[in-house]
Amino acid sequence: MPEEPKTSTPIQPTETPVATPAPTQTPYEQQPVQQQYFAQPNAAPVQYVIAAQSLKGNRGWLLFFTIISALAALGYVGITIAAFSNISTDSIAEIIFAPVLFLGAVASVVLTSLEKKIAKYTFIGFYALAYVYQIISVAIKGADAASLISSIMIGGLWVLFVSLYFLTSKRVKETLIN
Repeated sequence: MPEEPKTSTPIQPTETPVATPAPTQTPYEQQPVQQQYFAQPNAAPVQYVIAAQSLKGNRGWLLFFTIISALAALGYVGITIAAFSNISTDSIAEIIFAPVLFLGAVASVVLTSLEKKIAKYTFIGFYALAYVYQIISVAIKGADAASLISSIMIGGLWVLFVSLYFLTSKRVKETLIN
């Protein structure tokens, strides 16, 4: 008898089912997640304090008026020297007012630097006197009526603004205390 060819059948390895472990979850992991990162349930609300800058000190508009007065003092020195070098009827206002305005400007700057309470009144007085000088100077030089009215209006508004600032400003009240 003829022999039949032998076919080999591959032997399949028998796999034993491996038991997958049951998920082990703790009671904590089974709870729904509620995320509260920064707040605690019964905590008081958080209050943030923002530190405000102090109004004390020669800053802001007070510094602006101090610098303007210091520059004006330098200008009045030049006006005084020019008035005394060429004395005429046109320079009478400069001879009278320029030295006084120089002293007023210097006094305002020095008293502000020393934080003296009287500095606010020297500033107001200085700017009021400069206003009077401006009107007299324009009138003496023979300017037309429009220039005189313009000087009166603009100078008056400037003195009013300066006076209101020095009388109502919180920075002035906190800085000029001595």
